[in-house]
Amino acid sequence: MSDAPTRTDLAVHRTPDGVLVVGLAGNWVPPSGLPGLGAVEKELAAGGITALAFDATGLGRWDSGLVALVFKCLDLCDKNKVRVRTETLPDGMAKL
Repeated sequence: MSDAPTRTDLAVHRTPDGVLVVGLAGNWVPPSGLPGLGAVEKELAAGGITALAFDATGLGRWDSGLVALVFKCLDLCDKNKVRVRTETLPDGMAKL
């Protein structure tokens, strides 16, 4: 069992070198409900993003819902020609 908060959270911020960091926190399992990707889409559309990375330090339990969200991020990055740093994904997910 994780000490991560029970609510699910997704937050984004840009680093000075143009990396969009997607912060994942909480337990990404039912019945938490999963956040949308509106913030990620908005930042990618604004331009100037060179790569997308994930910060999973606040992440608790997760299931296929988080995997689906990551695949949507990969698709958005592909469409926007943005590199994805998969090494920043949680253990076990980067291999998928």
